Amino acid sequence: DLIPPVRWFPWAILVIATLHRACAAVDYATQIRPLLQERCFSCHGALKQKSNLRLDTVELMLRGGKSGPALVPGKPESSPILERVSTTDPEDRMPPEHEGQSYSAAQVSQLREWIAAGAPAPVDERPEADPREHWAFRPRTRPPVPGTAAQDPSRIRNPIDSFLESARATQQLPP
Repeated sequence: DLIPPVRWFPWAILVIATLHRACAAVDYATQIRPLLQERCFSCHGALKQKSNLRLDTVELMLRGGKSGPALVPGKPESSPILERVSTTDPEDRMPPEHEGQSYSAAQVSQLREWIAAGAPAPVDERPEADPREHWAFRPRTRPPVPGTAAQDPSRIRNPIDSFLESARATQQLPP
């Protein structure tokens, strides 16, 4: 008395999907970093580092701040970051009540799984860029005026003409 495949097939799919979800590793780049960016970078990112702590790369989390490393790979129970985002004490919870939404149980679970898996991160991970380094915040400087490459120096009446003539000569375009 075999069970017809039509009856057990949906159950098999359900079991396989559940096992796949249970075995799937939490991805730092798509799940953990965006969460930290949304909830933590405003106080622990490029612009501000409360308690000398930056959380925008795993290397910086391991380096830690005034209180030491923020995480211990493979040991979620020893990782201060997990303790701070999962506590119910409003004095210790991160982010603070008035500065951001607390982590949901599912998000805390993801963070715990990622740390338990050894806190893997991309090898070439870079910290977020300091917005103060953007070109718009740098002092203006005049570029050096290129030398006269024109056949006819009378064509150069101001520094802008030197730039145009230099580009024209480089491209070997006739005037």
